Amino acid sequence: MTEFIAALPMYDWPETREAVDAQWAKIRANLLAEGIEAPQHLVRRNADMPAVPGGILDRSGKVIAPDPATLPPDDLDLPTLWRHPKLLFGQTCWGPMMQELLFLDVAVLDQPDYSDVLGGAGTRYRSAIVMRRDQNRAGPDRTGDVAPPEDGTAFLPFDRLAGKRLAYNEPHSWSGVLGLQRDLGLAGQSAIVLADQLQTGGHRLSIRAVAEGLADFAAIDCRTWDLARRFEPAADDLQVVGWTALQPGLPYISSKGLFSLHPRIRRALKPPRDVVALRARLLASGIARAEDLLGTSEAQITAIEARIGPLPRSYRSILALLGNGAGTLVRDDTELYLPDLGPLNARSRDSYFSSLQAGVDHEPLPDNAFFISGQQRIYESFVIADGSDDCPVSAYTEDFRWLDSYHSSVWDWIMEIVRDAEFDLALGNAPKTPTLIT
Repeated sequence: MTEFIAALPMYDWPETREAVDAQWAKIRANLLAEGIEAPQHLVRRNADMPAVPGGILDRSGKVIAPDPATLPPDDLDLPTLWRHPKLLFGQTCWGPMMQELLFLDVAVLDQPDYSDVLGGAGTRYRSAIVMRRDQNRAGPDRTGDVAPPEDGTAFLPFDRLAGKRLAYNEPHSWSGVLGLQRDLGLAGQSAIVLADQLQTGGHRLSIRAVAEGLADFAAIDCRTWDLARRFEPAADDLQVVGWTALQPGLPYISSKGLFSLHPRIRRALKPPRDVVALRARLLASGIARAEDLLGTSEAQITAIEARIGPLPRSYRSILALLGNGAGTLVRDDTELYLPDLGPLNARSRDSYFSSLQAGVDHEPLPDNAFFISGQQRIYESFVIADGSDDCPVSAYTEDFRWLDSYHSSVWDWIMEIVRDAEFDLALGNAPKTPTLIT
C-alpha cells in the first residue's frame, strides 16, 4: 500500500467529483508508468491524511502544521495538506506560495492549461469581477457580460467598484483578492478593495454572498466562474463587469522532501517536447512575446558544431527558437544565450583543467562536452555533442561535485527553466527588462 497522498482540491466541487477523479486516474496511470506508487484515491478529508505525531516540521525542526490526526476528521485543512511530508501531488494557489512562504516546503511541478475556459490563456488565468445583474438584464443568458481584454490586461470599472463591499474567499487567495488588489494598486485605486470586505471561505460562497446582497462584488477565477455558470444557481443573478490581468495558473506541487521523485513526476505530466509547444507555452505564460523570441541561425549553430561536434537535435531546435533571447526566461545572472556560451565553455574548461592540476579528484570531462547553461559559477550544465536525438543534461558545481544526468532529457532541462521563470513571474521577481509582459 502506497504511503504517498495526492489531492486536487482547488476545483473539486461535489458536481465535478467524478471529473476530478478521472483527471487523477490519468495522472496516476502516468505516475505508475514512471514507477511511482501513486495512491488510488485523492485526499478529501483530514482523516485521509496519514498522522504525523508531534506535528509537521520544517527542516529546522520547527512545527509548521498540526498533526492531521488532531484536526476535525471530516474537514480539509489545506495548509496542513500542502505541507504534509507525504504529499506526492497536489495543487495550491500562488497567494500561499508567496505570502505564507509555502515555496519553502513544496516544489512546483507544473501548471494546468486554462485555454478551455473564458478568461484563460494557456497556463495563465484571470478572475472575473462579478456583481448583481442589472434589473433590466435578468436571466441566465449572460447578456451584458464584459469580455476579457485580448491583450491580457485588466479591465476594472472603478466607478462601479468604488465604495462597494468585496466578498472574497481567503486572505491569501490570489484570484479572490490579492490579484485584484495588485491590479487596482497599479491603477492607483487600491482603496476600492480595502474599504469594506467580507470573507466567505470559498469562491462559491462569495458568489452566493453577492447574489444575496451581503456584498456588492467578488473576484472569481475563470475556471471557478465557468463551474458556477453550470452548477451554481446564484450565478444566474450575477454578471461579469470586469476582469483582472492574466496571471500564472494554480501550480501543481509536491513536498520538497520527495525531491528525488520530482523529475519522474514531471515526466508523467508530459511537458512539451517540441518547439511548437515550447513556443506556445512561452507566449501563453507571459515569459516572452513573439518579437522577444530570438532564434539562433543555422550558421551560428554550424560554427559551434565545427568546434565541438554535432549537437543533440533537441538542443539544436531549442537554440533555433530562443538561442539569442526569450524575454524574461532567465535572469541576468544566468548564462543561457549564444553570446554567453563561448565564454561559459572557455571558463568551464579552464576551471576543470585547473582543478586537475590542483589534484581535485572528480570524473573526467568528455572532450565533446558542451556547456549549455551556467549560473554565477554555482553549477554549470552540459550535454554531449554526439548528434543524438536527445540526451541527458549533466552538471558540476563550483567545488566540482558532479551531478551526473541531473536531467534525463534536454526537454526536461528547458522545461524546468520555464517553470522557474513562471514562478518568478508569479512572485513578481521577473527581471525588469523591456521584454517583460505587463
